[in-house]
Amino acid sequence: MDYERRPGHDGFWSSAAIGAQLAFRDQLVVAVVGDGGFQMTNQELATAVQYDLPVKIVIMNNGYLGMVRQWQEMFYDRAYSEVDLSVAPDFVKLQRRMALSARAQLVPMTVRCPRGRPVA
Repeated sequence: MDYERRPGHDGFWSSAAIGAQLAFRDQLVVAVVGDGGFQMTNQELATAVQYDLPVKIVIMNNGYLGMVRQWQEMFYDRAYSEVDLSVAPDFVKLQRRMALSARAQLVPMTVRCPRGRPVA
């Protein structure tokens, strides 16, 4: 099943990927999540360890609860409240403590909208 362009709630995708990997052990399962959403469900990594699941989770660490911040931008005149995650765990150390392989990598990204134009 292809969920490539479907939005989800903060914290949904890492848990969904673990469940998908459990159901489809022979498939490559990758979740791309924000750091805020990942922090909401990072305890689910224990399930991945328990069942020896090779799920891949890519964390985009931008230091915000992205979806909440986006709503505050669009509907509340940028009156930001409780979205700053500048104090966050070291995600690599967190995963290694759970006996998972992990690495941090700075990757320059260009996000493109469905029509192929760069997103500003």
